[in-house]
Formats: sequence, structure tokens, C-alpha cells
Amino acid sequence: MKKRLILSILVIALIGALLGVGCKSKSSNDNNNSNNNSSTLATLDITQPLDETTVNTPLVQVKGVTTADATVTVNESLVDVDASGKFSTTVSLGLGPNSISVVASDSQGNENSQVLTVIYAP
Repeated sequence: MKKRLILSILVIALIGALLGVGCKSKSSNDNNNSNNNSSTLATLDITQPLDETTVNTPLVQVKGVTTADATVTVNESLVDVDASGKFSTTVSLGLGPNSISVVASDSQGNENSQVLTVIYAP
């Protein structure tokens, strides 16, 4: 009985310690993220196409605006960003639903991303 009580206390103490470390780690990460977000996080606004758009051609133009000095990739391909932050590229589509991943990252490595679905139905 005494061993069971000691074991229970140790388990409770261990769980408490792990929860305390997890909470502390999360809160310090939240503080770091909020500091990074407020200063330089790249914005990302995709203006074309709209999510879940259906098109009848095998190519779609992806356009948007981000922070002027951001790096943008569309489906992991680097896309030019002009001085005002505008970007544009053409993506080839397969039949049916296609995922298009757009990622904007700033000079400190912070990222903002969106995934669109475009449906090609000729």
C-alpha cells in the first residue's frame, strides 16, 4: 500500500512537471511569435484565383500581394516579387482538384502561407 502511494505521488509529480514545462515552453513560443509577427512577418493576399474555383483550361494564373521584400514560392517554385510586393505566376493543372501552395517568407524566415484548391474541368 505504501509503495503504491509513493508511486502515485511520483507519477502525479512527474505529470505536473511535464505539464509545467509544456505550458512554459508554449507561452515563451507565443511571445516569440507575437514579437516576430508584429515586426516583420510577410503578409500574403492571394487575389487570383479564388479558393475552390473551377476552370476549363489547364493553366491558371496565380496573383497576389505580399510584403515588398518577401520571398514567394508557388508549389515550391520561386516567384518574382516586384517593388510593391505584387507577384504573378502560371500553374499547370491536372484534371480534377489541384492544390496550389503559396508561401511568403520574410528575411528572418517567418512564413505566411495559403493553400488553394483549383478544379480543372474541361
